[in-house]
Amino acid sequence: MYIARRMARVRGMAGIQWAAEITKTVQDAGGVTSLWVGGPGWSAGTVAWSSLVDSFAAMEQMTDAVSSHAGYLSLLGQANEHMASLEPDVLLEIVHGAITSPAPVGSYVGGVSAMVNPDRAAEAMGWAVQVADAWAETTGVPVVVSTLAAGPIGGVEWLARHDDAASIDAANAKVAASASFAEVYAAGDGLFTGGHQSYARRLA
Repeated sequence: MYIARRMARVRGMAGIQWAAEITKTVQDAGGVTSLWVGGPGWSAGTVAWSSLVDSFAAMEQMTDAVSSHAGYLSLLGQANEHMASLEPDVLLEIVHGAITSPAPVGSYVGGVSAMVNPDRAAEAMGWAVQVADAWAETTGVPVVVSTLAAGPIGGVEWLARHDDAASIDAANAKVAASASFAEVYAAGDGLFTGGHQSYARRLA
C-alpha cells in the first residue's frame, strides 16, 4: 500500500476553497484522496493531498482517470492563481501497520518524519517499528510506519490518526508519563539525522 502525497502553500481562504474543489473532482474521478490543512509544524497556508493506492500501477490508473476529468482540468488551470508554492510529490510505502479506510473529515493526523543514519540503516528500521508499537501500546492509537519510495532517500514517516484534538492531548499525556516508552525512545539515539513533527486536519 502506498500514500501518494502532494503538498503546497495556497493563498488565503480562496486558495483553501480552490483546494477543496479540486479535491472533490479527484474524488469524483475515483481517487481515494483526502485534503489536509496544516496545523502546528507547518507554515500558514500549507495544504496536502494524500491518495491511498494499492500499487504503482494503481496510482498510474488513478492519474490517468483524473487527467481526463474536465472539471479537474478546469480547476488545474487556476493553480497559479491560488498556489504560492508547490513541493515535489512524494510516494510513501507503508511498511508497518495498515490504513483500512480514509480518515473522517475533521479528524487529525500526527506525523513525525526523519532521515535514517546511513551507517545504521538496518538498526534504524527495526527501531522505527519498535517505537511505533510502543507508542501505540501506550496511547491506544495505531501508528503506520512508512518509507519514502519516491522522494529523499532514507526518509521514514510515522503517522497516527486522531479523531479529535482531545485525542492528541490524551496521547501526549500518556507518552509523557510512560517510563517504558521513554526507554524504547531512548534506544533510538543516533539512528536518525534530524526530524520534524507536525499535525494536520482533514478538510475534504
